Amino acid sequence: MMGMKPENLKYARLCSDHFEDSQFMNPRDRTSRLKPKAVPTIINAPNPPKRLKSCRREIVRVIQNDEEVKTAVKNEDIIPVPTETGTMTDISKQDIDALKATIHQLKAENHRLRKKCTEKRTVSKIILLDTLKEYLSPPAYNFVKQQIEVAKNTKNGVRWSDDIKLFALQMKGISTKGYKFLKKIFRLPAIRTLNKPLKSYDIIEGFHQPVVKTLEEITTTMSPKEKLVVLSNDEIALKET
Repeated sequence: MMGMKPENLKYARLCSDHFEDSQFMNPRDRTSRLKPKAVPTIINAPNPPKRLKSCRREIVRVIQNDEEVKTAVKNEDIIPVPTETGTMTDISKQDIDALKATIHQLKAENHRLRKKCTEKRTVSKIILLDTLKEYLSPPAYNFVKQQIEVAKNTKNGVRWSDDIKLFALQMKGISTKGYKFLKKIFRLPAIRTLNKPLKSYDIIEGFHQPVVKTLEEITTTMSPKEKLVVLSNDEIALKET
């Protein structure tokens, strides 16, 4: 930097080697971010700036071991931590490692308990469905089962099955007001969802073959009495084309 032109200094950058450990957000990790008011003091120059004093107070810890007194404390091994009362206390690196290990064990235990709860909920759901299947009719059982399945989905994430769509169309065909009332109690497809497939259904003049084919499939399971219908036509005007 000493040989650079003054106008080029604004493009210059300093690496982390020019900053003391106390100028980093995490003094133990020199790859962490610098403090907002960090000052570079490690500079190879004839008149280098003075080194900054650490804000930490010097601590000496005495350990009794076989009647030997050992001073085993460096400034870097002690980290000031705020207490509940707002005062500062000191904690060693060994204590921090022990706390991290405890946190890791608690997270693993939490994950195990969550998994166990999920398994119990799954078993409870299977038992409930088996009990309902014993007492409900097949249509009622299918409806209740689908209600349980869609209950866990979000409003915008439900994928309605064909059975529930067919049931909803039948209810809407009986009474639109009644369907809207049931929709307030149960989770059912919106009327817009039911009308969407009908928009792609082309209605043309004359005999519509898809409709005829659908009626043919429906009447295969009908009795001869159920096949009796009345075909009525309104007044129409026929013109030659």
